[in-house]
Amino acid sequence: MVSTHMTYDVNTGVPIEMESIDTHPVVSVGKILVVDDTAANLVAAEAALAPLERPIVTANSGQEALACLLEQDFALVLLDVNMPDMDGFETARFIRSYERTKHVPIIFVTAREHDQASVLRAYSLGAVDFLFTPLVPEVLRAKASVFVTLHERTEQLAIERLERAFENRRRDFETATLRRERDALEEYDRRKDSFLAILAHELRNPLAPLRTLIDLIHSDPKRGLTSKMVDVLERQTNVLIRLVDDLLDLSRIKADKIELRPEHVDLRDVVEAAIVTSRPLLEQRRHTLTVDAPSRQMVVVDSIRMTQVVCNLINNAARYTNAGGCIDVAVGETEEFAFIRVRDNGIGIPTELQDTIFNMFVQERVRSDGSGGLGLGLALARRLVELHRGSIVCSSEGANKGSTFEVRVPRLGTARALCARKRTQDLEPLRPSL
Repeated sequence: MVSTHMTYDVNTGVPIEMESIDTHPVVSVGKILVVDDTAANLVAAEAALAPLERPIVTANSGQEALACLLEQDFALVLLDVNMPDMDGFETARFIRSYERTKHVPIIFVTAREHDQASVLRAYSLGAVDFLFTPLVPEVLRAKASVFVTLHERTEQLAIERLERAFENRRRDFETATLRRERDALEEYDRRKDSFLAILAHELRNPLAPLRTLIDLIHSDPKRGLTSKMVDVLERQTNVLIRLVDDLLDLSRIKADKIELRPEHVDLRDVVEAAIVTSRPLLEQRRHTLTVDAPSRQMVVVDSIRMTQVVCNLINNAARYTNAGGCIDVAVGETEEFAFIRVRDNGIGIPTELQDTIFNMFVQERVRSDGSGGLGLGLALARRLVELHRGSIVCSSEGANKGSTFEVRVPRLGTARALCARKRTQDLEPLRPSL
């Protein structure tokens, strides 16, 4: 049966057309094994069975017959009773003792007419029939045909059951895959809608005071801008810049166009730069910040991008910690990695959210006033850290029990560390291998 099936990518749910191949199992033709120590009898049996058009294998001893049975599958064994060394009865006993051959039909053949003891012994060994020589070709063919056809039909039924089971499993797999993909698309759509709602809210926040300032200027064009107005303009413009930068970084990451400029950097300098950037938010929320960085931690990173990551983590800690909270930043090392750890005593992270918090558009911690951001920061941070061949992890004991984020990057001189760019004016930015 040659057919083309559709399957689905387990990650994307995109239909994939499988190559057209014959997927129907092959039904083997029933072979017949003829065992006799007399060559003339073997020739006669072959001639009688030839019209069945089935493969015929001959053996001139019990030992040879057993060797054939261990190597090939047979639909029927035609077994001579009177053979030297190992007679037909002993051969049959061995045949029945093997799991592979215990159900193969055996027809005994003997020259002793009316030997009831032989007949009874043959049936006790599982014989399906008993024939006497000289064989009648028509009788032999008729009996052999029954068993060979039965064997082939049994095998065909087994294959059909296997095919039905396979088809059912395939349908179940496709149904389950489609269901998972549908659920994933619905969840992605929900997150996208939530993201757009948060984006609109985040944009409205800085636009409202800007709109008010514009109205004031229009109402009194000769009035100059006060220092307070300038502060409002600068603060709200910076908010807009941050939102746009996040969206642009998201676009660059999705297009795989993020470029790094790695250089030798002390992680303490990265932390210091991030704190300077986050200082206004920390002061606004009256947080206590402590830094534990007792020694130099030299790494090869893009200092601007790594500062962006750490600043994001400190800002997150500030946003999700109630006013007057505590934020601790630590710098340290393990055997292969240097790390920056940001710990807070804020609202924590629910256990069920910890596995997905680094995904795009995860906004379960966003507050009603939109202060949680767009749900992009942690996803961007993870991707930037991964570009540095590092990792970022989070942990929390649950709601209102604080949270910890840790960034790990390869230490200077380790196998995974990036190579610092050469200090030339015309050097192109490094695109790290992933």
